[in-house]
Amino acid sequence: MASFSKYQKGLLAVKSKIDENIASHTTIKELALIAGVSESKLKILFQSEYGKSIYTYLKDKRIIEAKRLLADTSIPLKDIATITGFQFYTNFVTFFTKHTNKAPLKYRKSARKSIKNS
Repeated sequence: MASFSKYQKGLLAVKSKIDENIASHTTIKELALIAGVSESKLKILFQSEYGKSIYTYLKDKRIIEAKRLLADTSIPLKDIATITGFQFYTNFVTFFTKHTNKAPLKYRKSARKSIKNS
């Protein structure tokens, strides 16, 4: 593999794009253009640098943000779904439950209960 450092600026730009826009549906093609590499090269470099695929990284960011919003705000669940990139509330509930083993409302209640008991 060529010198990795020559790709770091592009990878950081891709990571920043994901971090700052978790609700958007940016394609791998668009991210590859940002990084200045091919789509397949981007996938390999991203996995190598961050230890996970671009999709998994985005998924993890969405879960982290959803957990934070559920625990720290009173934003309605439907709005949290939109903020975290889900067009449909039901998709958000299914996704969140699958990846946390807890439905969003139950997560919110348990997170608030643990804050009260701290």
